[in-house]
Amino acid sequence: MSDSRSRILSQIPLIVMPGKYIKPHPVTLPFDFEQLPVSTQIFREQELDVLISHLDDLRENQQQMADHVRDRYGETALRNRSRLFDDWEQNIRRVAPGYFGADGKVNIMTPTRHHGEHEIQKEREQHADTKLKSAEDCEPQLTGASYDLANLPGLVIGTTPATIDMKNLSPKILTPNNFKTIKYTELVISMSLQLFGSSDGSVLSLVSNLKVSIAAAVFSPGLQLEVDAKGKSKLALQVNNGGFELYEPNAIVKYLAATKTHDRSVFGKHELIDKDEKILYPALKSNQIDLSILSQIGSIPSANAEDVSQIIIFSSLYPLLSKQTDTELSGWFKTFSEIPTVAKGINFATKNCGYQRIPEKNTSKVNVVEGCAVVHSEGKLKPKPNERNILITSALPYVNNVPHLGNIVGSVLSADIYARYCKRRNYNAIYICGTDEYGTATETKALEDKVTPQELCDKYHAVHSDVYKWFQIGFDYFGRTTTPKQTEIAQEMFLKLYNNGYLEEKVMKQLFCPVHKGFLADRYVEGECPRCHYEDARGDQCDKCGNLLDPFELINPRCKLDGHTPEPRESNHIFISLDKLEPEVRKWIGEASEKGKWSKNSKTITNSWLKEGLQPRCITRDLTWGTPVPLKGFENKVLYVWFDAPIGYVSITANYTDEWRDWWQNPEHVQLYQFMGKDNVPFHTVVFPSTEIGTKQKWTMLHHLNTTEYLQYEGGKFSKSRGIGVFGNNAEATGVSPSVWRYYLASVRPENQDSQFSWYEFVTRNNSELLANLGNFVNRLAKFVIAKYNGVVPSFRTEDCPVYPELLKDLNSLVKTYVDDMETVHLRKGLETAMMISARGNLFLQENKLDNSLYNDFPEKSDAVVAIGLNIVYLVSAVIAPYMPETSKQIEEILRVPELKIPDEFGLWIQPGHCIGKAQYLFKRIDEKKIDEWRNFWNLKPSHFPEELPIRETDHDFEGMAVEI
Repeated sequence: MSDSRSRILSQIPLIVMPGKYIKPHPVTLPFDFEQLPVSTQIFREQELDVLISHLDDLRENQQQMADHVRDRYGETALRNRSRLFDDWEQNIRRVAPGYFGADGKVNIMTPTRHHGEHEIQKEREQHADTKLKSAEDCEPQLTGASYDLANLPGLVIGTTPATIDMKNLSPKILTPNNFKTIKYTELVISMSLQLFGSSDGSVLSLVSNLKVSIAAAVFSPGLQLEVDAKGKSKLALQVNNGGFELYEPNAIVKYLAATKTHDRSVFGKHELIDKDEKILYPALKSNQIDLSILSQIGSIPSANAEDVSQIIIFSSLYPLLSKQTDTELSGWFKTFSEIPTVAKGINFATKNCGYQRIPEKNTSKVNVVEGCAVVHSEGKLKPKPNERNILITSALPYVNNVPHLGNIVGSVLSADIYARYCKRRNYNAIYICGTDEYGTATETKALEDKVTPQELCDKYHAVHSDVYKWFQIGFDYFGRTTTPKQTEIAQEMFLKLYNNGYLEEKVMKQLFCPVHKGFLADRYVEGECPRCHYEDARGDQCDKCGNLLDPFELINPRCKLDGHTPEPRESNHIFISLDKLEPEVRKWIGEASEKGKWSKNSKTITNSWLKEGLQPRCITRDLTWGTPVPLKGFENKVLYVWFDAPIGYVSITANYTDEWRDWWQNPEHVQLYQFMGKDNVPFHTVVFPSTEIGTKQKWTMLHHLNTTEYLQYEGGKFSKSRGIGVFGNNAEATGVSPSVWRYYLASVRPENQDSQFSWYEFVTRNNSELLANLGNFVNRLAKFVIAKYNGVVPSFRTEDCPVYPELLKDLNSLVKTYVDDMETVHLRKGLETAMMISARGNLFLQENKLDNSLYNDFPEKSDAVVAIGLNIVYLVSAVIAPYMPETSKQIEEILRVPELKIPDEFGLWIQPGHCIGKAQYLFKRIDEKKIDEWRNFWNLKPSHFPEELPIRETDHDFEGMAVEI
């Protein structure tokens, strides 16, 4: 039969029962040949009655549609359609002649209930070996409203496209009397079940194949199941190698049951089968089945694999319940599916039916476990009882210049990483920083630039703020020290020290420039080195021989600003009596450094000061730009920057909140974490703590000190004056995202020894670690879920993923290591562990071979791999958030999830039914040619420095070694 005829035939829900004559009854059901209702209610007398009673109407309709078919489909299609209808009508007339009168028209009120003598004689002639006693032998036996299939083989042409030539049906099988001579055992031996994957890949194909596969496994375990290698759209029970065939799955299930049990009651009416045909089938066909339909099914008896109705209803519910564990039918479903014969049938059907799964509708639903998200506090933060309250500061960057990468990673970025970690753990943490604006350097730089110190500070405070914003530093407050609060708090602490007897007055000899009438800081005195005779040595150090110097040692000293010879002068200054405070300070350092787990270099530098013994230290300067000294006779002096600057942490907090004392004078409930380069250590471990102790007030003192060594640039030092190295405002000019810069700087953070910034490493880490590991993992999985699952997280069971226990063990171990690293502020190790989690996720996808084959051939495993994989991505988004907040946010947008709290162990936070968003590229490939281009550019001399870096756009390869979709 031609394909066109087959397609048309498939639209007709025709049941042809050979030799079956049933008393019809009037049925008023309008028929349209183009839109005949598809029926799966098989073997019911009313269906044949209805079709026959409306045969004349159908014939008329066929004629009326002729012009429409010819115009739309062509003459050939019309001929095929007419021939098909003729065949169909001929078969009805042949198998049910009693319905028709002498004129050939339907005589619905006076049907004949037996074969005509002519038909009987014809059968006798064709089958001489069959003994028919009388016409009554051909009369069918009825069982209620259903046909007695146990007594008569039938042909069902239903919802599955069929290729049956009804003209050539074997008359031997069409005769009910003849079938009575075939024994059940003979029938089973001669019967073969062929299971062909439906080419339309619908959910109905899966359901149909499940029904017949399970029934075959239960009732005919010796029956061989065959799969057509060519993938024809055909599911058939074939008897006697070409005899009659059953195509309707429910009919096949009943027939197989009858061959084993010899029980004709399987063909009777059954409530569950009725619900399958009236409720589940329409829902499956329209892909509108969901959990709400279960209320219409009701309860089901205890699992029994030999119950035909349970096989049928189980198969229809399989697409809905195979991953659900909390429905009213889940217990029955699980028990039934674990019956060995049922499991065998499921295994065969799901692997061989060719079913292409229909993804759920993406409703943008968010389904994430409650309590897993970060809790954001509103308003200004303050310490909370029974919570971990952490006060975080980074060394205040000096305002008179642009910070280079070493400054950034050594303090503000390191503190930001830890602060973000704390907040992702739902700790109550604030991060305070600001520009240090007072002091000699600012006043001198203002003279050089011919601006006021305030104008200089305003300019560079904005520069610093912009740089840190670009680097995505998440201060709770970024302030400055040139504020009334700074003056108020610094003077208050100064006077408490004075009143407590910890300040003393001494005379100092300094160099004074008579031209600009100011005392010179050591670094602003230049001259000839007394050791190597380098002519441009500074007053504090010779750049040629490296020796530390005293400005009075220089030969022919001169003022750096105007070249004139300075003169020595004496001046009265205030000193803090560190020697008097040493016992208390030493005791505090011993306890705090161990309890707070100070970094190794912090302890080393602090202990070197203690070893030499603490001496009184000057805390005032002869300047106008600074916090005024609040003592009579010292009106023209200001507080020394390294006494004044640490108090800036307090004053900046005071500008953030009026309740600053809740943070800074609350040692029982607040822990102070401070980040800086190693050159700032003694002022934070000795000078500032001595000040706090000397006030005799209750202060939140340093708990953990985290310091770094120096970040070198391509084997040398960063130098703004020489145009060597990348400074904060240059990073943006490369066109590389802040996430990549943050990642690289954190990965080379000089925690225990000096480290190097390398353009080669910078590009390599982006391409091989971020792009190939993290970017590929997220992008590959997101694209697969969107393409195959319509972005909807499938129902799943971890049991369907055999490697899950090992994966869970690995992930929990990595998460524990990560948390331990971060709690002890080993930030570089924490980043390495975060990337190991991403790499483990990548390995998980690879070892499970997530691709089209897994999706089609092992759907349960695919579902589990996808759902577990998405949760690993969610975990990755949390652990990389402190380092790459922008990338973390992108992943959250892809997953459409809230910020995940950094957990103590892996969890399945994203639940079935959750809908993810669109895939995004997280990183771009950097052309390796940029390595030499950038390296050469940032080694230029200042005179060759253009105002803007000319960035040439390059072709970037996006990540995305995504599986073939």
